[in-house]
Amino acid sequence: MKRYSPGRSIFRKRNQQENLYPKLEQFSTDSDDSNDGNVSYESDHGEDDSAKKLPILTVLQWILNLFRPNIYISVLFLVLAIIIVSLGLIYSLSNPNSEGISLKKYKQQVNGILKKSFTNEYEHGVNTKAVLRLIGEKWIYEKPVEPYVVLITGTKAGMLADALGDVFSNVTGKGEIDRIFCNEYKERQLLESEVTKSLSKHSKSVVLHGIDTLRGYAPLYLHSLSDADHSPFRSSLIILTINSFFGSHPNCEDEISSHLLNVWDSDYIGEDQIRPILSRISSFLICLED
Repeated sequence: MKRYSPGRSIFRKRNQQENLYPKLEQFSTDSDDSNDGNVSYESDHGEDDSAKKLPILTVLQWILNLFRPNIYISVLFLVLAIIIVSLGLIYSLSNPNSEGISLKKYKQQVNGILKKSFTNEYEHGVNTKAVLRLIGEKWIYEKPVEPYVVLITGTKAGMLADALGDVFSNVTGKGEIDRIFCNEYKERQLLESEVTKSLSKHSKSVVLHGIDTLRGYAPLYLHSLSDADHSPFRSSLIILTINSFFGSHPNCEDEISSHLLNVWDSDYIGEDQIRPILSRISSFLICLED
């Protein structure tokens, strides 16, 4: 098939007209000379319009024939690209372990909380930041394989624990984290029932406020709950609070141990049972100075 150049369309049309009507001027002259004033040119104009449209339609048809297979391929690739992009977005939004989304979001929100309400920790709390970063990586980025227990102490421990609960709930999208308030009247059976109910939810997380107020056999439940090998909730996040100031880290560790040994020691449990509890619940320790 012969190709047509758009730059030569004027000349092509002119040549076509000359080919179709090679003696048009001569015909007009001869007609004038013969005094035939009633000659009609309607049929001639109709043929001229058809001649103009013919090459345009031919070129369009040629273009369509040339690109028709490629159009189908292009549409196919477009559909595949849309599917791939959609799957990528769905995976990113539904995958809570995504470093690019969840963990960065967690770090930003935690830094915002410290900067706003815990300025001393934000500026000087090296241990606090390290613990929060580590627990975020283990709980959000990595697959939890054991119970992660975070103990927060200080006069604003409850505030930070609740804020962290909201952050974890927001980042993971697993629902609200329950808060349980301990007291001297909460027996072990009741405490176990409440914690089991909370950790059985999709969030698999719980905040226990004021664990130092527990009495009797109740503190023993913390020992079995935080057991890395035999805990009934192997992949759970447990945030504990003691709303008292014990100094800065690491000196606060001894002060906390002395405090809990003093308040938990009773006719029900003694030091030999309390110390293993302290060892398990202080793996991730934050001692607030604010």
